[in-house]
Amino acid sequence: MHILPIILSVVCLIFAQTEQDSTLRHRDCYYNSPLITHDTIDYVKGMQLKTQSTDSTKINNEPSIIHTVEISGIVDSVIDTASLELIMYNGKTSFKRGLFYIGKGNPIFTHRLFLRNFKATYTAESPMTKALDSSWIFIPYAFQVKKFDSVYIKGYSTLYQYIWSQYDCQYDHANYLVGDFAVFPTTSAIKNTRARKENIVKKRDRDASGKMLKNNTARKIIY
Repeated sequence: MHILPIILSVVCLIFAQTEQDSTLRHRDCYYNSPLITHDTIDYVKGMQLKTQSTDSTKINNEPSIIHTVEISGIVDSVIDTASLELIMYNGKTSFKRGLFYIGKGNPIFTHRLFLRNFKATYTAESPMTKALDSSWIFIPYAFQVKKFDSVYIKGYSTLYQYIWSQYDCQYDHANYLVGDFAVFPTTSAIKNTRARKENIVKKRDRDASGKMLKNNTARKIIY
């Protein structure tokens, strides 16, 4: 009968030791790791930067995907597969693949757009309005976009999350993109303009040799 209490005591000691070792490991990871600082990144071009867990009571002042703007413009150039440009506090630049989470599911590739005649509409200033850059607009790779296309995005927002996890001893980093995207190609307008020009028929009062024909219209040609 005395064996059971002994076994329970041993199990408790093992559990307590394991928990203590885990706590010490996490503490050592947090304080001794050279990567613990959250301020290594100064900003990410065209994106909000989130380096701390969001306090729901201060969401208006903190980076979040809920901060959106409406943007429009004409495509000046396109980079088919976008990369993110991270500016560090030490002045160095780092690049990462532009893989974004859009809702649920796996991350997807995006285009990077340079827009001219750029217009942004929003009700109040936010971290997104401050990060917005007309030369760093991201759009899902599924959209076929080319120069001179018109782009309209409702509810546009981008977020780069880079938060140190004390318990995992690593950074939690991810890219997020939201928006209702619309692209208006210029192909049809160009074709219609070209068709109108081709339908204009010009007549000249000359014969096949180039001689002027004043009164005789029988040998007039169209060219």
